[in-house]
Amino acid sequence: MNGFTKKTDEITYRKVYLSDLKAVLDIYQETGSNVTSEKLTTQFGLPLAIAEHGNKLIGFASAKCNELEEVEITSYYKNGIGQSNTQPFLEELAKSTVNSSFDTGPEAVKKIKNATERLVRWLNNCS
Repeated sequence: MNGFTKKTDEITYRKVYLSDLKAVLDIYQETGSNVTSEKLTTQFGLPLAIAEHGNKLIGFASAKCNELEEVEITSYYKNGIGQSNTQPFLEELAKSTVNSSFDTGPEAVKKIKNATERLVRWLNNCS
């Protein structure tokens, strides 16, 4: 497999693929993070890393821009999944992906906002 993959305690951490987006959306909606609207908003973020256990996606981490124009990483987990062991690895992979894919500073914020808006628009049109 190309790219970063890490395995700990039967959990695999890797970058998000297009084929993961259905499971990512399921977890996002399961967490109640989008209760105010039927359509996704940019609060969904840009999914960059996932955690899998036995070929089942159990969590993902997204990059999004906050009100202060800073990039922050937020992770979401399938209900019933403890996040204390997975969160550090998952969020570190997402941060690493941001740094390697989007540079740093104000340009990174613009690029992440743009990519997130395009992804959300595409996902909303697909559903």
